[in-house]
Amino acid sequence: GEWCNQLGHCRVTMDSSFGSTGRSTHSQDSASLIAATRAETRRIMERQIMDREMAKQQYLIDRKRAHEVRTGVKKKTQRKWKKKMAKSPFHIDLVAESERIDEENRVRLREQQRRQRQNERMRE
Repeated sequence: GEWCNQLGHCRVTMDSSFGSTGRSTHSQDSASLIAATRAETRRIMERQIMDREMAKQQYLIDRKRAHEVRTGVKKKTQRKWKKKMAKSPFHIDLVAESERIDEENRVRLREQQRRQRQNERMRE
């Protein structure tokens, strides 16, 4: 007999009422067509998966290369500015520099006062 599912796909079964009619051949042709269609669909999907994977790998390679280029440019720019600003007064610790100058001035003043007292003693 013949039966059909809810999607309308029909299947012919061999029983004594059909004998060797063309219906069973039609069913076999239909089954082989379905199998061929499924195989083709599987090949197409496998190819799409492969294409996606290749595109993903190429994207990752390009992304890595771009990152390396950006990093190189950044380092080059940093080296350039470091060289350019090497003699900048802004690299000096201004507080420490001020303290050093104050200490030098105190030492110089003490030395001048000592000389002055020594000169006064010599005059007397």
